[in-house]
Amino acid sequence: MSEPYRPAGPPTVTARVAAIVLAVAARTHPSMTEVAHMVGLPISTTHRLLSGLVAGRLVERTTQGRYQLDPSALPTWSGSAALRAHISAAVVDLADITGLHVRFGVWHEQGVSCLDCSGGRGRKVLTRSEVLPAHATAAGKALLAFAPETEVHRILARRLPARPGRTITTSEALRETLATVRLRGVAVAHGERRADEWAVAAPVFGPTGVIAALEMAGTGFSPNVKAQTPALLYAARALGRRLADQPALLPPGTGIHPLRWPVDPASSAPADDTCAITSGRTTIPPTGQDSARKGSRPRPAASLPRTRPPAARADRQSRPLRKEPTWET
Repeated sequence: MSEPYRPAGPPTVTARVAAIVLAVAARTHPSMTEVAHMVGLPISTTHRLLSGLVAGRLVERTTQGRYQLDPSALPTWSGSAALRAHISAAVVDLADITGLHVRFGVWHEQGVSCLDCSGGRGRKVLTRSEVLPAHATAAGKALLAFAPETEVHRILARRLPARPGRTITTSEALRETLATVRLRGVAVAHGERRADEWAVAAPVFGPTGVIAALEMAGTGFSPNVKAQTPALLYAARALGRRLADQPALLPPGTGIHPLRWPVDPASSAPADDTCAITSGRTTIPPTGQDSARKGSRPRPAASLPRTRPPAARADRQSRPLRKEPTWET
């Protein structure tokens, strides 16, 4: 008999729920009693957690009173991983080819949410960056140029805040810029978000229209943009064709929020989560106690302030003066 799927680590609710999901997936249509035995939990607790999973449409209860993973949830789980894998591969490949900083940006309520990749050969880091202003970035203008008119009007109705660089701050100038982007197929930004930063971006199209933007950026002297544009356009079009395989996870293109992703591929990870990619292998940073030991080292004792216990100070007043000892905590 196999070992029970007991929750690993502290018996938290999350660990128990995860153990129940694994138990349901490991056996064909287990009963509630079988699941409780596998996870080592009381039947009452197992019933309460299974009911929540059924209500959340992660687990399905059959007509025979047995349980299985909800088939409607399985494509979403696998589809989200496939989306992230396609996006990461496109971003890393484009950074390798051009040696530039590459961003994959999707629409956000306040701007553009980006998945970043540092350019150049060797080690690269994929991480979630801050939300970038749509009117002051190439990625934002590539999205706006092909976005539904309702989204463009919503952005133009707000005040366009100025940035340290040459930022577009009027709706008339932004509309002229978006018309140029539609004509050329790419958006360019020179010193708009930051005075020393330049960028060029191409829209990524899905089955219902624009869904994202792929951007190359750098600082200082900008290279020949025309020479880099073919690789950018090819990567954006190829990525759009790959993402079209998961239409249920892409923006609808219509409705109140036509550009909102059901699962944001650029913001699903925590802000401090990084994925180091070296020689084609992905390594995840350590978590838990290992992360605490490696991420933050305590100061050495020599750098701590020197103090003396109260008893030692009182004892010192009754003794002859001598060389003061060093106390370390």
